[in-house]
Amino acid sequence: MALRGAGLTKALLITTALAMIGTAVAVTAEDAGGVRLTLGVSERLETISNPGLSVPSSGSSNSASTRLTFSLSSVTRTDSLSLKSDLGLVARRTSANGTEVDFDTPGLSLSYGRTAANSSFSLNASYSRDRIETLLPLDSFIDDEGNIDLPEDPEDLFGTGFRERMTLGTSLSIGTSSPFGLTFSANQTETRYSDVTDPDLVAKSSTTLGVTGRLRFSDLTTGTVSLSQTMSDTDDAVNTQEDTRSVTLGLSHAISPTLSLTSKLSYSKKDTEKSGITTSTDSTNVSLGFDYALKDGSLAVDLGPGRASLAWKQKLSNGAVSLSMSHVDDKLDDSKT
Repeated sequence: MALRGAGLTKALLITTALAMIGTAVAVTAEDAGGVRLTLGVSERLETISNPGLSVPSSGSSNSASTRLTFSLSSVTRTDSLSLKSDLGLVARRTSANGTEVDFDTPGLSLSYGRTAANSSFSLNASYSRDRIETLLPLDSFIDDEGNIDLPEDPEDLFGTGFRERMTLGTSLSIGTSSPFGLTFSANQTETRYSDVTDPDLVAKSSTTLGVTGRLRFSDLTTGTVSLSQTMSDTDDAVNTQEDTRSVTLGLSHAISPTLSLTSKLSYSKKDTEKSGITTSTDSTNVSLGFDYALKDGSLAVDLGPGRASLAWKQKLSNGAVSLSMSHVDDKLDDSKT
């Protein structure tokens, strides 16, 4: 928790993470795999005096947050299943509004994977609902005469509300142990907002379909061809619709058991429709990079003119952690109308 001001504001934060009071029950079979159940409870108590830093004081605010988490994981030689859920219960008492009780930021995720001798399948789904706070656009403070009229309370500069995000993805790979193989993928993402005060926060949905062909020329060199299409709809004032299609040629060459050099040549075209008017943008990109195998993890870097990306993933004893970053200079795109 951040302490607000000095003198007028006092804050006390007690975070008791019965930490991982996580009652973990593990049932393990040496050859067939195992099942692990984990239950976690955490408690957060917070009190703030004069949260708005106003004169005279606006009173005090007290809150208690209880978060429950549950996870189930099952791993065998061919199958893996993971289910995670969390739910918070928040009780707030303020001088102005009295006592309020609300459920806070529920989340649910499910993943399943199956691996066979020459194929693999995966399925992932997730749902989350988060409380958000955003800086309102400047035009929200322009009066009828065109003058900027900023509020006296700094908290009124921010918009609040809730964001719901739902994802569903699946992939199927065949020929994983053969010189030639194919991977099919499909992903759906939907984002919704409720009780928001920022007019720029609108619902958006997107669907991505892809197929990748892989050809292993030798034990050290592999080539790939990937085709993908992403279609998105934004529920804004101009009903924005986007359709992006791309093709990528890739080549990977191993120079050691842990390090491979990569090169890619890609072309993409994006059609954007707003209020019935369509504009097209296309781009071509060439990049070089490397893939480095870490102990129980991986690191990939890709660099090109106006583009850069980094992806890191590390397996843990009960899950994994990943980090990805990318940068694209849109000024290098060639636009057509």
